[in-house]
Amino acid sequence: MRSSRPGPVPDGLSVPAAGTPGLRVLVSLAVGGMFVSVLYFARVVLIPITLAVMLSFLVAPIAAFLRRWYCGRVGSVLLAMLLPLAVLLGLGAVIGSQLSTLIREIPAEQTVIMHKVNTIRGATIGNMNGFLKRAGHELKHAAVPKAAKPTKTARPVKPAPTRVEVVPPPTSPLHVAEGIIGPVLGPLAILLLVITVASFILLYREDLRDRMIRLFGSNDLHRTTTALDDAGERLSQYFLTKFLINAGFGALIGGGLAIIGVPGAISWGVLTALLRFIPYVGSFIAAVPPLLLAAAVDSTWGMAIWTLVLFVVGEGMTGQVVEPLLYGRTTGLSPISVIVAAIFWGWLWGPVGLLLSTPLTLCFVVLGRHVESLEFLAVLLGDRPALTSIETFYQRALAGDPDEVIDQAELLLRERSLCNYYDSVVLPGLRLAAADATRGVLYPGQIERVTETVAELLDDLADEPDTEKPPRALVVEKHEPTGLSIAEQDAEHEPAPRLTLPQHAQLAPA
Repeated sequence: MRSSRPGPVPDGLSVPAAGTPGLRVLVSLAVGGMFVSVLYFARVVLIPITLAVMLSFLVAPIAAFLRRWYCGRVGSVLLAMLLPLAVLLGLGAVIGSQLSTLIREIPAEQTVIMHKVNTIRGATIGNMNGFLKRAGHELKHAAVPKAAKPTKTARPVKPAPTRVEVVPPPTSPLHVAEGIIGPVLGPLAILLLVITVASFILLYREDLRDRMIRLFGSNDLHRTTTALDDAGERLSQYFLTKFLINAGFGALIGGGLAIIGVPGAISWGVLTALLRFIPYVGSFIAAVPPLLLAAAVDSTWGMAIWTLVLFVVGEGMTGQVVEPLLYGRTTGLSPISVIVAAIFWGWLWGPVGLLLSTPLTLCFVVLGRHVESLEFLAVLLGDRPALTSIETFYQRALAGDPDEVIDQAELLLRERSLCNYYDSVVLPGLRLAAADATRGVLYPGQIERVTETVAELLDDLADEPDTEKPPRALVVEKHEPTGLSIAEQDAEHEPAPRLTLPQHAQLAPA
C-alpha cells in the first residue's frame, strides 16, 4: 500500500503553506481579476440591473412618503415610478422642441459664426501659417541658388473622363421608419426594462432583503441587518441629495442662460443637471456647448463671457458651499477614491459607469466596513482616518516633520484643552517611541528626529492657553476588523490630571 505522506523536499526548494500571506495575496488577485472580467463581459446584463437598483434607492423615499398617505404598496410604487417617467418624457419633449428651433435658427446666424471663426483663425492659425511660409521662403532662397527656367514642352492632351453617376435605389416607407425608430428603440427598451425591474425591487423589498440576509449572513443577523441598513440609508441619502442639488444647479444654469439670451437655455440646463453626476468634470463638460453657442450667435464676446462667469460662479458656490452643508459625512468616501472610481468605472462601463461610479464605490465601502475579508476596501476608499491621532503623531515625529505635527495639534486643540492633548496624544505617542527604542528598532537618527520634533512642538505651543473645551458627543469608531462598532468615550469626558510642562523640553535618547 502506497503511503500518502509527502516525500522529502529537495534542497533549495520550498513549498508554501496553504495559509501563507503570499498565497492568499495571489488568490485575492485571481478572484479580483475574475470579478473585474465578469463586470466587463457581462456589462450588457449588469448595467440595466444596476440602473434599476440605483433607481429603486432614488425612488424609495417617494414611495415610502406616498405609502404613508394610504396609497397602498402597489399604488405608491406605481405613482413613484410614474413620476420620474413623466418628468423624463416632459423634459424630452421640451429638449426636442428647443433643439429643432435651434437647428432652424443656426443658418440665420451663419454670417456671425463665419466672422468669429475667421477672426479666431486669422489671430492664431493665420499668423502662424504666414510666419512659417515666410520663414520657409527665406530659407529656400538662402540655401538654393537660382536656376535657369526650364523650357515649356507641349503636354499630351488626355481624353476627358467619363462621368459616372450612382443612382440609389428607391427608399421605401419601411426603410424610413426603420431608420427613425431603430436608434430610439434600443434605449427605450432599456428604459422600460429598468423601470420594470426597479418597480419589482420596490414591491418585494422586504423579501429581497430577507433573501440577502439568508444568503450572506443568517448566522449573524445583527451585523448583516446593520450592513444592509447602512448601505440603503447612505445610498438613498446620496441619491436624493445629489438629485436635488443637480436639479437646482441645472435650473440655475437654465434660468441664467435664458436671461443672458443663449438659445436653447432649458436644454443646456437639463444637460448640465445630467452631466453633473460625473464627479468634478461634469459641469465643465456641460459648459462647452452653451459657451461655444454664445460665442457664435453674439456679434461681441459679452454673451460668452457672461456664460463662463455663470458656470464658474455657480459651480463654485454649489461645490464649495451647498454640497458640504447638505452632504456632511453621509457619503463616507475620500476625494481621491471618487476620482479613481470615476476613471475605473468609466473604463469598465463607459458613460454609464461615470454616472454610477460614486454610488457603486459607496456600496463597496459599506461592504468593507462590515465584511472582514473586504476591510481593505474601506481603508482604501473610505473617508475614515487610516491611523489614530496617536499613531499619526508618532509617525510624523518619527519622520522628523514638525510642521505636520503642529498642524495636527492645532486641529485637535479646537476640540480639546492643551493638557488633554498632551495626555491623550503626545504622551502615548512617546510611549510608542520608548517601546520601539527599548526593542532596538530605532536607530539614533530617528531618536534625534523624535526629540527635535517634540521640542519644536513644545516651543510652538508654549503660548497656547490651557482652556477647557465643551465636551463632544460620543465618537463611534470601528476597532475590530469584524465590522462591529464600539462606542468609545472621548478623553474630554474624563478630566485629565493637571500637568506643568516646561516651555523648552529635551528628550534624552533611550
